[in-house]
Amino acid sequence: MANWKKVIVSGSAADLASLTLDTQLAVTEGGTGRTTLPENQVLIGSGTAGVSNVGALTNGQLIIGSTGAAPSTATLGTTLGLEIDAGAGTLSISPVATGTGNFINAQTNGTSLTVAGTDRVLLSDQSNASGTLNYVTISQLTTAVGGGTVTSVSASGNVNGITLISDLNSTSPELTLGGTLGSIANSQLTNNTVSYGGVTLALGGTDATPAFDLSDATGLPLTTGVSGVLPIANGGTNISSYTTGDILYASSGTALAKLGIGSSGQILAVSSGGIVEWINNDEGDITSVANTTNGGLTVTNGTGPDVTLTLNLNNLSAAAVDVAADSIAIIDANDSNGSRKESIADLATAMAGTNITATSGVLSVATSSLTTVANATNGGMEVANGSGPIATLAMDINNLSAASIASGDNIAFSDESAAGDPTKKESIDDVATLFAGTGLTATNAVIEVDYGSTAGTAAEGDTVVSFLGTTNEIELSTNTFTTVGGGGSVTVGLPDNVTITNNLTVANNAIISGDLTVSGTASFTHSDNLDIADKFITLASGSTTRLDGGIIIATGPAAGGTQVGEAFGFNAQAGGRGRWGITGSQNNSAGAIVSVDQMVTAGSSTSAPSAAPTYGGTSGFGNMHVDTNLGDIYIYV
Repeated sequence: MANWKKVIVSGSAADLASLTLDTQLAVTEGGTGRTTLPENQVLIGSGTAGVSNVGALTNGQLIIGSTGAAPSTATLGTTLGLEIDAGAGTLSISPVATGTGNFINAQTNGTSLTVAGTDRVLLSDQSNASGTLNYVTISQLTTAVGGGTVTSVSASGNVNGITLISDLNSTSPELTLGGTLGSIANSQLTNNTVSYGGVTLALGGTDATPAFDLSDATGLPLTTGVSGVLPIANGGTNISSYTTGDILYASSGTALAKLGIGSSGQILAVSSGGIVEWINNDEGDITSVANTTNGGLTVTNGTGPDVTLTLNLNNLSAAAVDVAADSIAIIDANDSNGSRKESIADLATAMAGTNITATSGVLSVATSSLTTVANATNGGMEVANGSGPIATLAMDINNLSAASIASGDNIAFSDESAAGDPTKKESIDDVATLFAGTGLTATNAVIEVDYGSTAGTAAEGDTVVSFLGTTNEIELSTNTFTTVGGGGSVTVGLPDNVTITNNLTVANNAIISGDLTVSGTASFTHSDNLDIADKFITLASGSTTRLDGGIIIATGPAAGGTQVGEAFGFNAQAGGRGRWGITGSQNNSAGAIVSVDQMVTAGSSTSAPSAAPTYGGTSGFGNMHVDTNLGDIYIYV
């Protein structure tokens, strides 16, 4: 028996009794990319490739990482007197307590170190049964061990004339230092050289021409050690005295000169001779003021002396506004009307009143804020359902105030040449110019006729026009206008009842105001397609029950000359309310259609389907249903 089955699509929950794959599920699909997994082994990801494994671990082994590569198994090594006890699922690390390789002996020899009282040593605390390993400082150890007495000292020797002798007394030993110090070479001294002014001289050596470097000298006596005025060539100024406020300047490439202090308010300038001089400050420091490209300013009289700057927003570069991050300039009334900047987001927040919220510079109106919509007096709008919840607005030209249109006025129009067909305005003058074709001239929104007797001109009102009929074909009730401008009428017609016994050919369009009754076979020939203005076509018109029907695309005659083709039609016998479908080789004289392939219909509700499809009924295989609440899709099979 047919029933509804859920279709599994992206985002829907699968409802499967079981799932069998004919290949391993790839990593990109949420699988491992493998058909089997090794027992008791750790898996390693490899991007979108199938997972790998590190191999089985033995007792005490660990997984060790490797930069840029997959981790691997390794056995933890030991050093410096440590030992490892590895078991099944356990790992213990402890110091070696016995033997020559114990924890103490395994450390680096420290005989060259200088021992301080704050240095630490390890001890096994035997004050408790566990013998806890702790550290103590050298000072603690010295205090705990206490003092002692030297019972014997053996010492003797002779170096550079100095002798060392011990009396070997075990009770109060004495060391005697004697002899005379001598025969010590300069090289045996720790400091055996002398350095001064960048010159280093070995003790006992000589240097007749030392090259002293006095760059770091701090006490060179220029007063007593130098005579005269230091010239420029030697780094001096060649000037021996100054007056308060003097300024030094180079008067040439090899000479300095003094410029006396100027008067109050004067400024330094360059003279025509190319040296500095004091001048009155009556020209200003700025010689020219100009607006930078897209600087937003208009500069008037930029070369001075009085420069005027005007804010010009149109001069700024155009840019897309980022309401969440951009800022604008404001006049801060709360800070003495000073110019300040403020972010657009903060401005939007400040502007957000009742039922309006601002988020990252975007204003939003609460859906319940708008209570009514109404048309302003002569606003040109028609409002339907103005109190909501869905108000409909329509343009109503008759609602606008009446006014006389004149040159210079504008009308609204839809600009079909621009993207989105925006509504724009256009002057009446331009519309008149656009409408003024051949033989017409538009001036100040007024269109006038160009009179004349040549092509593109019109006949004047006093021109006589005559109309002539054709005997037995065209009847004219009045055939002459006294003048073109004088008015008149011409009636052209046929007899009340016209019977055409031969073929009728209409070369152009024909409009039939009454009904068209075709007693024979109606055939429509079009160069490309049949154009029908009606929105609906009724087939099987007049029937009171569902019947088969459809459209057949002819493909040729079948055996016997019967016209057949590909058909799209409605099979009223297909179950339920019938079903649409397609079939081939359909006889155009048949009264029924048997669909080979059925059209799929899709229904929807807020729950899973239970009843058979409306179209096709229990035979409506392939029809679809959408659960709009859960987003699930079902197919009837």
